[in-house]
Amino acid sequence: TKVNAYALVRVVYGVAWPTIAPLDLPLFPLLAPRAAAGILAGSVMALAQRVLRRLLAYSSIGNLGYIALGLALGNANGLLGAMLH
Repeated sequence: TKVNAYALVRVVYGVAWPTIAPLDLPLFPLLAPRAAAGILAGSVMALAQRVLRRLLAYSSIGNLGYIALGLALGNANGLLGAMLH
């Protein structure tokens, strides 16, 4: 699931808009609240699960929220954290 996020970053930063600052794109300010909601929802739901498959699924949602939030920050540290995660 995280390969899709990596491919999105490569396309956005390498192909589509290599010279535009990330904060100039309309996608990033809209992405931050949704990413934070994904982190909260995925983490809270993962805590409530007793079935391992569901726990891993909700944990993946939370982790993708962390990656999306790093991208939505639009700075070098956010991008680096998202790529390392």
